[in-house]
Amino acid sequence: MFNKKSALYWANIGPSSEIPATAVRGGFDEDQNPIYVGSVIHNGCRIPVKAIPKKGGAFLCVEGKEIVKSEYQILCEKRIEWVHASKGVVPPGAIVGGKTINGEPLYIARARHAGYVVTVGKLQVSSKVCHIGYAGKEHACEEYEVLVAKE
Repeated sequence: MFNKKSALYWANIGPSSEIPATAVRGGFDEDQNPIYVGSVIHNGCRIPVKAIPKKGGAFLCVEGKEIVKSEYQILCEKRIEWVHASKGVVPPGAIVGGKTINGEPLYIARARHAGYVVTVGKLQVSSKVCHIGYAGKEHACEEYEVLVAKE
């Protein structure tokens, strides 16, 4: 997904893997566990997800539900930043974390939920919201931040 000159890379993670020091943190959950920017393959599509290793893996939002995958990838890099956006806007330099079955890009995003939880999700421009998973359900957030590569 990234070219050879890019400093971004995906690390394969399984149940007994160690998290790389350069893993990109996306937020934290209600128990203050770090949430990392993750990715999984599901039904032939690569989808950005939140990864919480202390809770068993990567959490994927599909059809209004949240499911867990124990095999996933974590994005690694240090030259990135989170940029505020809303209502489907994609800032310049936004990082594509996957794509839909129709080829639409899915950008890596995060949003605040329940007042204090910041969690990783996916921004699909056609839906104009960031989709996050929380408490086993999918939630749509009009206000979000998008992961952007710095130059």
